[in-house]
Amino acid sequence: MCSAIKPADYNDDTALLQRQMPDDTPQAIVDEFFFYISLLSKPFQNTTFYLLDDLWADFSLRYGAKGHHHNYRMGLLQHTTEVMRIAYHIHQHAENPTSLATYLNIITRTFQSLDWKKMLTDLTPQTAYKKTAPNETSNHIAELSQRILTTSITEPLSLDTLLFGIIFHDIGKIIEYSSVGDESGDKYKRWFGDNFEVPHHRAGAIDMDVLGKRFGHIQLGVMYISRQMYQNNTELSLNDWLDTLAVIQSHHYKPEWGSPVVPRTTVEFVVHLADFIDARIASEF
Repeated sequence: MCSAIKPADYNDDTALLQRQMPDDTPQAIVDEFFFYISLLSKPFQNTTFYLLDDLWADFSLRYGAKGHHHNYRMGLLQHTTEVMRIAYHIHQHAENPTSLATYLNIITRTFQSLDWKKMLTDLTPQTAYKKTAPNETSNHIAELSQRILTTSITEPLSLDTLLFGIIFHDIGKIIEYSSVGDESGDKYKRWFGDNFEVPHHRAGAIDMDVLGKRFGHIQLGVMYISRQMYQNNTELSLNDWLDTLAVIQSHHYKPEWGSPVVPRTTVEFVVHLADFIDARIASEF
């Protein structure tokens, strides 16, 4: 589903705010996704491959939403990849407080622009400071930036926890949405086992699943990761699994936006910031 086509420049860090990649073919999205997996340490990398081996057919083709953003096939994978891209760029500045503050300030000022959507087509650190005015989005990003700067002083930003958490932060969307072909019940077995009775629900191209209406993707993501944690078939420690659960539960930031808990750690704040930015940009195009 294509609504617009425009050139994109991916030459510098601020290009993370571009909606498109230089080559946004399905293969390019997959390649970038696995590039970030290659940055993980072996325990996290092996666990990611272990989980994706069973999930990939669904994860790579699922919708990112029914509406709002990434509401098309492969939208879930593209959204996940874009969130990792944003978070990875933030992590690149995380060791130097001054560099991190400057970078977060550029992002904030960009969203303060009265014409920020136009600026996304020609974004540089210089243009990011022009024509600024407060708005709800930029105020939220400014608040998040301050929290990230504060927590990062005493709590370094772990790349493993950050990327692994993002890979699975929306994994519940595999169950939350239904599409043609779900009648086989394969996706439910990955969550609830072979004896689960498949809900009687006929989906069109995309629809809310019966379970998606009851629980939502955050709760369903927690169910999936909890089951993997209890099976204990991987190399991750209990704390690693708990960190991932916390990322899933907090990535919408507050209860009225769907999160049962609010972020508390540097990783959790960065995941929400990256998720918020990508969803906000995608919903405007």
